Amino acid sequence: MAQRNFNKEVYVVHCVDTEGPIYESIESTFDRLKLLFNVDLKPTKENLRKLQNIEINLKGKEEIVANCISPKRLSFIENWHQLDVVLNELFSESFRKRFADSYGNRYLFNWYCIDHVGFKTNPRRRTLGYHAILEHYLRWIRETEKNKDRIYWHYHGVPFNRAANCFGTNWSFSNEHIQVLCRRVIDYGMFPCSYRPGGHIERPDMNLWLEQWIPFDYGNQAMLLEDKDKQPDFSNGRFADWRRSPKEWGAYHPDYFDYQIHGNMKRYIFRCLNLESRLGSINQCEVDKAFEMADRGKKTVLAVTNHDNRDMRDEIEKFYGMLLKSTEKYPEVKFKYANAVDAARMALDLDHRERLEFELEWKELTLHITASHDIWGPHPFLAIKTKEGKYYHDNLDNQYGNRWSYTFDWMTIEKEALACVGIGSNDDYGNTTVIRWFQTDEPIVKTYENLSEL
Repeated sequence: MAQRNFNKEVYVVHCVDTEGPIYESIESTFDRLKLLFNVDLKPTKENLRKLQNIEINLKGKEEIVANCISPKRLSFIENWHQLDVVLNELFSESFRKRFADSYGNRYLFNWYCIDHVGFKTNPRRRTLGYHAILEHYLRWIRETEKNKDRIYWHYHGVPFNRAANCFGTNWSFSNEHIQVLCRRVIDYGMFPCSYRPGGHIERPDMNLWLEQWIPFDYGNQAMLLEDKDKQPDFSNGRFADWRRSPKEWGAYHPDYFDYQIHGNMKRYIFRCLNLESRLGSINQCEVDKAFEMADRGKKTVLAVTNHDNRDMRDEIEKFYGMLLKSTEKYPEVKFKYANAVDAARMALDLDHRERLEFELEWKELTLHITASHDIWGPHPFLAIKTKEGKYYHDNLDNQYGNRWSYTFDWMTIEKEALACVGIGSNDDYGNTTVIRWFQTDEPIVKTYENLSEL
């Protein structure tokens, strides 16, 4: 019998848009139907049941309405107690082993944690505040170290109405994205190496901003059979516009003027489809396509995403069944769970680099920063916290040769007013390093934390 080639691999990356509990009243559900489909009915359980069972004439819109408000779509986890019941199983050894990969490795999650900040109204009862969701998942990960889950970054642009249940389509309206990263650097010694766009939304301003610091973007939702036009809020590219993006599994370098097409930017955008969503949902054909690519000798990243505010257990079971069916069709191909960064390293054959390190040196009022080797973008991310508790970000002065500086004086922030200065950066291999200087009577305090080693 011929020996099988076990080097044919599909790297499976499960990205969870980690947003915490969410609530939707039946009145809000029917308000949504009115806005999306001009369906104006009394908000009752009976009308909801009839719509879900396609028992009301909607002049051709019956199926798309039923899909939008199916029992699965409305099965929200409404509070942290309910969510912890689900997480207790998701983090359990029995669950992880039950859905092992071809090598017997445990199931693995990539938690893309959001901070719901910058909002004035909160009709869906989201958990608001910096670090509120991050801290919850850090506790789970630290208590179950065997699972090797990772935490990355998810962000929703703040809309003009500042309502937490709406999407913003630009980052120029507020600086909350900057505040979030400043606080992660200063408060936790964390900086993201991978990103998932909120609402699957990217635009030119986001594209250019991300290029400076974050190598791996799991946002591309392009599919051969587009279904966005069936959902009015996603039609004509209003949200989740990936119509022109590559429809093959893997990554591409985006264009400076159009994030959806191949270009000369440095960062990578990976394709990532939904689990059990009203649009962009993965199916057996798409999973087979990933295995077929691997069977041809191409290293393949198969990435999926969903939300923690729904019970993910049945979604994972269904997805796992697709993986097993594809394994039967392509017996020489193995699937392997990976975090978002390791998958990129393996699939893209990135050159290994030793850990990125920084040195900080004060020369009077100027802080000098030196990197051990080339970093990802044009400059590290500078985060500043004052003794008054305010957080700031600014650009560094480039001194060439992996050296930068920043002067703290009357034109910026006086050195005596500083509580902490943090520097966060990635390198081309996806190593992440954060170094922090604290204003104390003690010598400089250096703290490193590599996200891939959380």
